[in-house]
Amino acid sequence: MTSVTTGSIAYATTQVLFALSSRGAFHKNCKVLDAVTFYNSIIGYLHDPDNKLEVMDLLRWWNHRIFPQHNARLTTGQNSSRAQIKADRMAAAAAAEMEVMG
Repeated sequence: MTSVTTGSIAYATTQVLFALSSRGAFHKNCKVLDAVTFYNSIIGYLHDPDNKLEVMDLLRWWNHRIFPQHNARLTTGQNSSRAQIKADRMAAAAAAEMEVMG
């Protein structure tokens, strides 16, 4: 895993809900602690287009906190993942051009 997703946030919040409950075991169909409905409501909120900006900010914040090295590598410097992808594409294009000429 290299970034936080809406699914991982919903899953983690559901696990926290269970951990804070007095239930001794997790059961999907428990009526006292309806984890499935709770999870689905979190997913619904996170996927609601009206919340898009807030969710983008939330994901950015969590990704910065949880995966700081990965996100820095993705976005900065000559050794970043983006720079490597660009270099690979340029090399592939040059090889294809040589093949056509050759």
